[in-house]
Amino acid sequence: MFILGLLALLQILFLPGFAILYALRRPPLRSAPWLAGSFGLSLLANYLAVSCLVCCRVYGPVSLWLLMAVEGVAITLLAIRRRELIPFLSRRPVSLAVLRQQVNGLPLPTVILWASASVVLVYYVQLFFANMGTGFVYRDPVVSWNRWALDWSMNQPAHHTWHYPQVLPTNWSIVYVLTGGPIWYFPKALMPLFPLGILFLLIYQYRHTREAGWLLAVPLFGVIAKALDRTSTV
Repeated sequence: MFILGLLALLQILFLPGFAILYALRRPPLRSAPWLAGSFGLSLLANYLAVSCLVCCRVYGPVSLWLLMAVEGVAITLLAIRRRELIPFLSRRPVSLAVLRQQVNGLPLPTVILWASASVVLVYYVQLFFANMGTGFVYRDPVVSWNRWALDWSMNQPAHHTWHYPQVLPTNWSIVYVLTGGPIWYFPKALMPLFPLGILFLLIYQYRHTREAGWLLAVPLFGVIAKALDRTSTV
């Protein structure tokens, strides 16, 4: 059951989006936009795939396994054609010496911003681990979003959605279909990844532009998200 849940998360977070970006070769591999793009495109691709499969009344474990197999074969064939054994490791990583050179000589305000950004990152990373193994607690996820995901997992469109977007419920349903039941803690573990993705993109923008405003946005985002409370916890 746990392995099936991890495979479902792989499909939700990574596999279809990576296949699309790898086929297009945009943006460069190993970059933050590539990771964020894989995440976002995977959510959208899964939404379209689940919607089409449900419309055809064939949404179930067999169709999902076939879909994942097609994605895996496509990535493998592209890697063989391009002679890349591991596509996302084909680029040389940044060395520790380069990182030290970037850190040395930073002005004090930038050091303070980096420290603040690190605190925010650590908070959301621990929130990700804290969400593991827990279920939904707020009313909206329990009576609406998760109920819609259960509808999709039963090979039928969600009922009484009041025109709310169904990207999240359709992706949650992948977990339920592959595991054979409403295993809530896998979808719950996904939620802190949304603010974490935003934070890493802000830091990526700072590293490439050296504009302090991007770094300042990290603690500001952390304060705003914490004030809203439900941006990362459901």
